[in-house]
Parts: sequence; structure tokens; C-alpha cells
Amino acid sequence: MRTPLARAFFALCWPALLPLAAVAVWLRTRAAPLEAGAVWSLAPYLTLAAAVGLAWRFGRGRVVFAALSLGLGAEAAQRLGSPVALQAVAVFVPLDVALFALLRERGLVTPAALSRWGVLAVQAVLLGVLAGPAGTRLGAAFTRPLLDAPLPSWTPLAWPAALATIVGALVLLVRFAMTRGPLESGLLGALAAFVVALHTPPESVVFRVYVATAGVVLLLALVETTYSLAFRDQLTGLPGRRALDEALQRLTGTYTVAMVDVDHFKKFNDKYGHDAGDEVLRMVASRLAGVTGGGRAFRYGGEEFTVLFPGRGLDEARPHLEDLRARIADSRFVIRAAGRPRKKPAKPRATKGARKEVAVTVSIGAAERASESPPAVVKSADQQLYKAKKAGRNQVMP
Repeated sequence: MRTPLARAFFALCWPALLPLAAVAVWLRTRAAPLEAGAVWSLAPYLTLAAAVGLAWRFGRGRVVFAALSLGLGAEAAQRLGSPVALQAVAVFVPLDVALFALLRERGLVTPAALSRWGVLAVQAVLLGVLAGPAGTRLGAAFTRPLLDAPLPSWTPLAWPAALATIVGALVLLVRFAMTRGPLESGLLGALAAFVVALHTPPESVVFRVYVATAGVVLLLALVETTYSLAFRDQLTGLPGRRALDEALQRLTGTYTVAMVDVDHFKKFNDKYGHDAGDEVLRMVASRLAGVTGGGRAFRYGGEEFTVLFPGRGLDEARPHLEDLRARIADSRFVIRAAGRPRKKPAKPRATKGARKEVAVTVSIGAAERASESPPAVVKSADQQLYKAKKAGRNQVMP
């Protein structure tokens, strides 16, 4: 069973860090340096353009604007040939990506999106000015030492760019920690790839490779997000019904299917409201996600869940199901008062009935596959679930 920290680490590795690490290892282990050519000249723009197109199709404006900022920064770094413009790029792009990650999706051709287009347009004009005669006077803001301590010799970034990179990365890390979403992971990975690119000569092939990697990371994040929407339940975070159907179709031999139903869930919803009901489903899902014995939990629909034990018969799976049932029954769900403030007050006052603990239990029906088809096994497990509920609930059948 993965801990929450381990799940966060894996979510950060893919799609963010693994592609970047693979490219870095590939570049380091090549026997001969890469040769410049049309492929590498076009690669950054092709991958970023593909990310823009796919994000536009899926309505992911944050990725569209982040990819455009990366493309603008890469073009400016290569074409302008000004050290000051390069420092400005290193300031603009991290702050852009962090800003776009924080903003809500507001479409791409709506009045709310005009300000985002405006940010990129102003930056493009300013980069052009910095590359011209006026750049000497204006460029001081991007090269001024902000701290007395010198930066390490291995980084070409000046203090403003270094601080902008740190701020942008921290914002994206916090955003990722809050959501654990593939888009947030992808935006962080794309920024990391671009920052690595800035530590190579802008005219080099390696620079283009890392910028292209940023585009690839964004593409992978979009694909992963689409997969998650199709196969993962958004309320509980568990794999959904479609993922269960595919998992069952891949199985051969013996396996056990368990259907899990939250007891008296309709009455709970009617009494405490749908928000409290959603929290109960999340709590039950978190317990089911920790199932032992090689089981895997799925959201079947409504208040029903499924636990699948590949390669295990009913006798092997039953102790793990009993453990699940007992852990859920031993949990206490806290009902908070309807008038409880969202923000904790400086001086909390005791309110009678502000919180109430209620027990949540589940009934489980399980069936082992011998020669039946997956739908027949699920049906058998559902029949056993009905028996468990009829026998008094909060038990495992058979």
C-alpha cells in the first residue's frame, strides 16, 4: 500500500520529472554531441504548438498560455541575442507559468482571457525594447544584484531571474501539493525543463532539446488529465466504473469481486445534506484505497464501491474484507454545525451541538470467479451484498 507521500512522489514523477530525467540521461550518455539540423530547430515549436492545440481543444487555457509563454521565451532567447533580454525571459516565464497555474479556467476568447493575452503581448513588446538601444537603460532592473551574496558560478541567471524562478517553482509546488493533479505536475515539469534550457547556450541544440522536452511534458500532462477524467472518479479519487470493466476483462483464472455499499446512505444524505454525504464517500474511499491482500478499490457508482482481488479466491480475500469493514466501522465521522465559520476565529467559542460524531458502516458481498464471465461474478457479488444488508448490515457475505 502506498503512503500519501509515496503517491505524491509518483504523481510528481509522472508526467513532470521522468521525461526530463530521461532526456538529461540521454544527453549525458551520448557518445557524440547532437548535430544541429532542421529536426531540432523545429522540435521546440512543434511540441509547444501541439500542446497549445491539444489544450485549446480540451479547454485547458492554463496550459495554452503557459505553452505560449514558453514559446515566446524560447524565441526571444534565441533570436534577440541580448544578455539583458535573456535575463528578462528568465524572469517572465517562471512568473507567467506560476500565474497561469493559479488562475481559473476562463476560456480563451472571453473578456476574462483578454488580460492574459495582454500579459504576453506586453512582455513581447518589452523584450523587443530590451534588445534595442533602450535596453541598456531598462535592462538594469533585470541584472541588478538584489542580495549581497553572489550567485554560484554555474548559473547564468542574475538575482531577479533567480528569485523569479524560485518563486515560480514554489508556487507550482504548493499548487501541486494541494491538487496532486497531472496538469499541475506537468506545468512544474515544463518550467523545470525550461530553466535547465536557460543554463545552456540559447543557440545550442541542447537548448532546443530541453525546450522541446517542456512541450512534451505539457502534452503528457494533457493526456494524463484526459485519462484521469475518463477512468478516475473525481469525487473520491478512486478508479471508476470504466477502469473496473477494463480490469475485469484483462483477468484470467481465479479472482474475487467484492461489492461494498455504505449502510443507510440515503437517510444520512436526507438528514445531514449532500455535502456531508460526499465527505462520507471520500472517507470510505480512503479506507478502501488502503485495502490489503493485493486488492484494488473502485468507485462503482452512487454509494457503491468494488474491491477486486486478482489471483485470490474467496477464502483468501475474506480476511482482508473483514479488516476493511472493521476499520470503517471503527472510524468516526464528524458532523459539523451548519453555522460553523469557514475560517477559524481568533477566540473560538464553545457552541452546543457544533460537532457530532456518527458511525459509518458498510455491507460487503463477495463472489469468487471460477468459470463465470466478469458480469456474472459482479452479479453474484451483488446478490451476496443484498444478503448482507438483509441480514442486518455491517457484515461480509458469504
